[in-house]
Amino acid sequence: MAIIQFDWVVNGLPVQAQYDQKDIDNLWKPWIQSLEAKNGRTIVFLAAPPGAGKSTLLLLLEQLSNRVQGLGMDGFHYSNHYLETHTTQRKGKSLLLKSIKGGPETFDVDGLFEKISQMKSQDVLWPIYDRMIHDVIKDQIHVTKDIIIIEGNYLLLDQEPWNQLYPLCDTSVLLHEDLKVLKQRLIQRKIQGGLTKEEAIKFYEKSDKYNVNMVCAHSQSADLDVYIKNGRFYRIGQ
Repeated sequence: MAIIQFDWVVNGLPVQAQYDQKDIDNLWKPWIQSLEAKNGRTIVFLAAPPGAGKSTLLLLLEQLSNRVQGLGMDGFHYSNHYLETHTTQRKGKSLLLKSIKGGPETFDVDGLFEKISQMKSQDVLWPIYDRMIHDVIKDQIHVTKDIIIIEGNYLLLDQEPWNQLYPLCDTSVLLHEDLKVLKQRLIQRKIQGGLTKEEAIKFYEKSDKYNVNMVCAHSQSADLDVYIKNGRFYRIGQ
């Protein structure tokens, strides 16, 4: 079994990603080639719960074709000022958006819809989320390629307002991962970011757990459903 290893920096943290060559050759290369066969600009949604490895997979897919440009959904977080001055309702409780930052309610879905709509017929400038200032910066990435893969937790949610996005994509991918693995990975990520183990566990229970469950329970079916087990990718339905 040939393992290909990559050392990347994702969201400011060093990440060592490993992929089985068979998965690259038998799943991801043929899938990319199917996108390359399409005419015009192709919009792809790559969705998965937090911690499933969307960002690293996106980096791999960019390496498989010079026609692929990967984008993150995080640039459509509401600004910190907005989060600090607006609330939402969860289970009958009013919550300040700042307290649940990263949750589905804390994104500008209308802005994301508008940008993707524009992108279908023209090049656009895409925002980023800067983890040094922990806020969004507009118009940072020039989108020019003809295969655009957008990664994000909630792109395939079946609930309003997120479900308005689905018709905008030409094809979609949904990654599935064991919940216990996601929990361990998300806790470790927070520890790597500077929290103590106790703080990381508390953050998971308060924030990440809700977001993971939301994606797992309320994502629409994708054109390509992939289950991840022990680092391998298995296409569901085949």
